[in-house]
Amino acid sequence: MKYLTWLPLILAITLPAQASSRLYEQLVNNDAPTPLQILKQVEQRYQNEGRIVEFELEVERGVLTYEVSLGQSDENSFLELTLDAYGNVLERERESGEVDDESDLEALAALEEKNWKVSDLVEKAIGKHSGFLLEAQLEHNIGISYLEVELLTEKGKRKLAVDLATGEPLPILQWD
Repeated sequence: MKYLTWLPLILAITLPAQASSRLYEQLVNNDAPTPLQILKQVEQRYQNEGRIVEFELEVERGVLTYEVSLGQSDENSFLELTLDAYGNVLERERESGEVDDESDLEALAALEEKNWKVSDLVEKAIGKHSGFLLEAQLEHNIGISYLEVELLTEKGKRKLAVDLATGEPLPILQWD
């Protein structure tokens, strides 16, 4: 009976690791652009419609898609895009901002003030780590605006952060 109580815990630990490993292999063997290349394409194509607030790679039934939110700090709306693995638009919707978007807008204002490109900050965060971008999101907490980055490496997921005031990695906000 004591083995049955350990089974859910063992599955909870091994299944996400196996899913990460499969996703890593899928990205390595994919002929589509890398997630970072897609992020750069979005920045280039939509530079007049806003800056990236959130970028996320999604996998549903083995199909890679990207969900991207763009905003401008002087507007209270966001452009929501869903893209295929090659960066083609599947869905495009303009949404009005909500109260919980205030921290996003504050971080976005900090990004705009310094005229940072999210792709440049992602590259700074990644630094010498190798892997694939899973998510990049502007955040504002405890008085600090930063870009949180989730990277998928051969060993699993890794979270990193870059300070929007300085463009430097935030070691205090690095998670393994």
